[in-house]
Amino acid sequence: MVKADIYPSIDALPSSARALLSDHLAANPFVSLPWLVAFEKHFTSQDRSAYVVLNDAEGALLVLPILEHRRFGVPVKLRPMSNFYSTFYAPPCRVASAGGPTPQELGHALAEFLSDHYRHFPLIEMAPLRGFGALWQGLLERLGSRGYEVRRYGHHVNRFENVEGDSFASYMARRPGALRSVLRRKPRVLARELGFQVILFEDRENMDRAVDHFEQIYEESWKESEASPKFIRAMCKTLAAEARLKLGILYSGTGDPIAGQIWFRIGEAWSVFKLAYRPQYSRYSPGSILMAALIESFFARGAVATLDFLSGDDPYKQDWVSQHQIHWGFEAVRRTHPLGAVVRAKRHLRAPFDPHYEELPTL
Repeated sequence: MVKADIYPSIDALPSSARALLSDHLAANPFVSLPWLVAFEKHFTSQDRSAYVVLNDAEGALLVLPILEHRRFGVPVKLRPMSNFYSTFYAPPCRVASAGGPTPQELGHALAEFLSDHYRHFPLIEMAPLRGFGALWQGLLERLGSRGYEVRRYGHHVNRFENVEGDSFASYMARRPGALRSVLRRKPRVLARELGFQVILFEDRENMDRAVDHFEQIYEESWKESEASPKFIRAMCKTLAAEARLKLGILYSGTGDPIAGQIWFRIGEAWSVFKLAYRPQYSRYSPGSILMAALIESFFARGAVATLDFLSGDDPYKQDWVSQHQIHWGFEAVRRTHPLGAVVRAKRHLRAPFDPHYEELPTL
């Protein structure tokens, strides 16, 4: 039998739920114990955090971290405990013992709890989701049967490439000729005019120095100021301690940091999380030089299954990876809620302008 409980903070969670979140670090750092601890510490919000836990006799089966969004004290929606740093949302699940609940049945149990406990909220929204597996299907089925109108929509494009069985040479052979030409010419020009070296930081002990240099590059780049540098630093140290991070810095011959990239290992994929370069060096294509060096280091370490460029469809990504998928979201609007009609009208107005918007059957 599945039982549902709710907790107000990460510290209040029972040990089995904390263990489930901790074990999830390798599969999805964006919904893991250290990520959520840092999230609670470094991001203040008027939204109230909550952790829904489904249990069986052996402990936690699923942990769903959510935020309760209110406006002027009025319940508006439930949303994932995530933000602009979180590329995809996937709550950790433990496979039940023989005869235990299936993922679809966990989805049913989760829908029943959310629709009862949060009946005063007109909207439940979850995004971005990588794939739409049995858990989410079960959740939407049961919400539909409990008076919700459900829609799925495209949240963002994810660019990636499966490279299992490749060498760095065979991977590069598939890249566009223009990129390969840049990587032949620009390192020679940079070496001749300024000199350069690439240093890959992987261990926790040297991470403060690496992040200091990355922050210097980022602040001088074209990008907006980092929302929470302390959050990034905390996660770099955590993932480095688990051998799941590479932070690369491209330096000039005089030691001036020119470009920086942060990559996470998520499952068996190497995923680029953040990157930047200083614009005054743009004619040397420092980002491309550094990216090639990092990708070569992944192949040199051993088998690589996937190169993942996470969220966004920036044109440069198509030079490095050839496949793409949609990261989805869904929204469930309670039909009988007084605000439900307002929310539904807004969603219907938006639908024609979103090429990935898709209405699921109303159940």
